[in-house]
Amino acid sequence: MNSLVDYRFLAGKAAASAVLGWAGVTLLGNPDAVSAAFVAVICTSPIMLSGLKRARDQVLGSLIGGAVAALFAWIGLPFPLELALGVGLAVYLTMRLGFGAGFQVAAFTAIYLLLIPRGTPAHTLLIRLSSVAVGGTAAVAVNGLVSLAMYVRIFQRKERLATGLVAAQLRAIVATPEPPADGIEDLFVTLGALQSELADAVKELAWRKNPRLSYQVGRMANTARRLMNVAHQTRNSLLQVRDECRSWAAEERDALDGLAHELQSGDSYAGPIPLSLQKVFAAARR
Repeated sequence: MNSLVDYRFLAGKAAASAVLGWAGVTLLGNPDAVSAAFVAVICTSPIMLSGLKRARDQVLGSLIGGAVAALFAWIGLPFPLELALGVGLAVYLTMRLGFGAGFQVAAFTAIYLLLIPRGTPAHTLLIRLSSVAVGGTAAVAVNGLVSLAMYVRIFQRKERLATGLVAAQLRAIVATPEPPADGIEDLFVTLGALQSELADAVKELAWRKNPRLSYQVGRMANTARRLMNVAHQTRNSLLQVRDECRSWAAEERDALDGLAHELQSGDSYAGPIPLSLQKVFAAARR
């Protein structure tokens, strides 16, 4: 689970998206309100562009799953085999065609068409697709409205938490007599997710032509890149220490603790920087 997520904020957006998706299909007279609300929650994301990508994958995954299920329904295979082949092929094709984020919805659409038919397979698919599209649109609308008003606050919080995570890992390394190299691996997942979100945010703000916000988010993207470099260089130093079958020297511990303080407070570490950690410090200050 992404440790930078504000769960209360995410819960509020998901709830708003679900209600808006349900209201949309209800107004259109579509009986599949469950799919609209469910897809709206799946497409909830920190920014509009990320949600738009998710919505695209959900719609295309639903189309693939529905087409596969309709094909097997038309062939008329025995039901257990029909269901197994429909779900399996829907997931395979969705992943194979590059819409991996929509594989669950592809499978669910195949199940929906085979287990809850509403007239002909084509009619059932149309109901399902329109419901998925409404749900995705609802989530994109909520993502766009909220992110536009709270971009800086959202990413300032994530930047602060990410910096704290890197500093905490450095302090954990200092406190461990024989540091394991595996403790830092989770940072790569967290920082990678943050970098991906910030890259989408920069693209979206360029499209919205908001130079002030673009500059602020771009600065945060540079911070995330720098933190990722620190994590990589720190892991390399850990591996070097382990390969040398030794523990951290006192000056190395002092330097790592000083860098952790520097990251969180902004006060530059003025002590000696051992040769083994010079790349770590260079990554933090570049």
